[in-house]
Amino acid sequence: MISSWLVAVVFTPYLGVKLLPQIKPVPGGHEAIYAGRYYQKLRGLVEACVRRRGWVTGLVVGAFVLCVLGMGVVKKQFFPNSDRSELILEVYMPPGSAFKSTEAVAGSWRKPCCKSRRPAWWTPMWAAARRAFSCR
Repeated sequence: MISSWLVAVVFTPYLGVKLLPQIKPVPGGHEAIYAGRYYQKLRGLVEACVRRRGWVTGLVVGAFVLCVLGMGVVKKQFFPNSDRSELILEVYMPPGSAFKSTEAVAGSWRKPCCKSRRPAWWTPMWAAARRAFSCR
C-alpha cells in the first residue's frame, strides 16, 4: 500500500512533468490563454448548465431512465439461448504428455456420456476446428 501511495504521490507527477510538453508563454498571462473564442463558448456552456442545474439534472436522469427502458428493446445476442445440455470436461495430464494419450483419455468419456444419447455432439476444445464426434 505504501509503495502504491508513493507512486501516486511522487512518481506520477514526475512523469507528468517530464512527458507533457512545455507550454509557451503567452503575452497577457493566464487571462490571455482563456480569452479565445473556443474557451469563451465553453465557459458560456458551463455557466448555463450551472445556472439551470435543475434542468440539467432532470435531463441526465431522464436520459438514464430512457436508457434503462431501452435495454428491454435491445436483443440479447451476446450469449444466445442454448437448448442443449453441455458438459465441459477438463483433462489434466502430466507435462510433456503425448497428444494421442490426452485424446485417448478425453475420448474415454465419450462412451458414458453418449449412453443416454443426451449430448448430440462431443467436441474436444483443442480439436474444435478439426472435427466433432456425434453420439447419434
